Amino acid sequence: MTKKKNVVIEPIVDREKYKVNGHLVYKNRLKNWSCEHDLSAGELLAFGVYEKLIIQNPKIKKHTRALYGKPE
Repeated sequence: MTKKKNVVIEPIVDREKYKVNGHLVYKNRLKNWSCEHDLSAGELLAFGVYEKLIIQNPKIKKHTRALYGKPE
């Protein structure tokens, strides 16, 4: 049986700053996503899904906390 680890994404400033499992992910001056720490493959995957479904969706005005499960 595989254990699951969760990825928690919390908005700080919509479309600009988010916390991914406690790591700050933000848009730099070149409008690319940056983080001072390397995110795991699961965290990168979850943030990519969140970006596609929530951040890039202009119909969603207020972003909410998201919880993604990832297999270990």
